[in-house]
Amino acid sequence: MDEKRKLLQKRVLKTAILSSITFKDSMPGTSVRRDMLLFEVDFYEQQFGTDDNSLKIIADKMKTTFNDLKKLNIRSTSSVCSIYNFNSVSGDFKRCGGRITGPVISFVTTIGAIAFSVKFQVQMINICYDEALRIIAAQQNILSGKPM
Repeated sequence: MDEKRKLLQKRVLKTAILSSITFKDSMPGTSVRRDMLLFEVDFYEQQFGTDDNSLKIIADKMKTTFNDLKKLNIRSTSSVCSIYNFNSVSGDFKRCGGRITGPVISFVTTIGAIAFSVKFQVQMINICYDEALRIIAAQQNILSGKPM
């Protein structure tokens, strides 16, 4: 899991730059592409096995329900949650951007967008990683006869 986390973190800067220099479907008030970042979140979920499809398979193998598994505080699987996290972090970006007065140089805007994108991606990788660890712990508890 730790190695997977490190590998995913290597994607962050490249995705941050790409999502910040293209303006299609950018978030209002930022120059960050929402679709690219949400695609990355989906990818992180799949890699850590915290997407809905993976969780349903895991729940079946654990002989429990999908809803019981979600009680482990699995937050990344809901697109509403992902959008909530996106909007929460983007609020930080907008507040920082709100302090810039006078003519805004596109370079400065792009640097801010890259910083926002990096922060968002790292936050989502950490959420997915933590969720995967909770799922592993629950699986080990069931194998040893302890309740989830």
